[in-house]
Formats: sequence, structure tokens, C-alpha cells
Amino acid sequence: MSSYLYCFNLNSGAVFTIYADQPTPNSSTAWSGITTPDVGHTFISIKQNGITRVLRFYPKNGVQSLFSA
Repeated sequence: MSSYLYCFNLNSGAVFTIYADQPTPNSSTAWSGITTPDVGHTFISIKQNGITRVLRFYPKNGVQSLFSA
């Protein structure tokens, strides 16, 4: 991770953007689907001096369906 972000100067400003891939578009639903729940993704991008880096976050353990035993 540190080598991926090494190109940035911590003493300069940057543009930080948060993106969210919603499981159900335009909804606050945390996940959708029954057999294989779609929990969405979260991405951040950092842009400074013409360089952009994107990081993606996804739940480590996923989610459990309410209908599973």
C-alpha cells in the first residue's frame, strides 16, 4: 500500500473522492439478493498533480441472508 501511494506529497493538497456502488440503486438498502447477496463496493480516489490512485473496499466476510439457518 505504501508503495502504491508513495507518489503523493503529504504536504500538498489533493482531491479525495468517495464512490459507492449501491446494491439497490438510489436506496439505503444494505444488500440485495437472496442466494448470493450483493453488498456493493466502496471506492476512494486520490488525485494530486495529475496522478490518480483508486482503492477499492469490499466486506471481508460478506453478509448472511435473513433466510439462512
